[in-house]
Amino acid sequence: MVEIQVNGNEPVILKDGLGYKKDADLEAIKKQLEANAKKDLDVSQKAEITVNLPHTKRKPLKLTVQGTQPLEPKIIYHPGWPPPEPVKEDIKKEWKQNPNRKTASDLEAMAYLSTASLAAPLSEQWTRIYMHVARKYFASKGHKITKGSALGFLKEYTLRPEDERELIHLKGWIFKQQQTELAQRRKLAKSG
Repeated sequence: MVEIQVNGNEPVILKDGLGYKKDADLEAIKKQLEANAKKDLDVSQKAEITVNLPHTKRKPLKLTVQGTQPLEPKIIYHPGWPPPEPVKEDIKKEWKQNPNRKTASDLEAMAYLSTASLAAPLSEQWTRIYMHVARKYFASKGHKITKGSALGFLKEYTLRPEDERELIHLKGWIFKQQQTELAQRRKLAKSG
């Protein structure tokens, strides 16, 4: 059993699957865990890894690994409901295509609104905005958005001037949240 704790947060328990059969396997397991942690964690994250070896007389194997991945912004969404992985990947692709951006994208606004709608119904205005950005996203992915199709519920909305202002405000807020959180992790990476 492997217990991994990142930056003092609750540990994650992984059971079995590491292939320990003999003591010689321990070094390979250690190297694999270190490599995975370095690749999965950014430079501001440190993992405390404990490998318990049940049914043996060996002491637990403990190691500390500092992440090596460059810092990137966090995807901002309503707590408790992360957006689907394909949407997250598309957001990260947008970041790479536009590294000098000064605001969040329509896709990031869509991701936030879709998760916020799970916590409480959106107002009429936010529904218009959500339908607008969601329709753009799904159309960009090549989906047919016609009456009777799976995405036929995405009505075509022309945003009103006040809707445009709210969307711009939301994208600015998302970007500000990302930059604040990113600055905190940069500070942590420098001090760590």
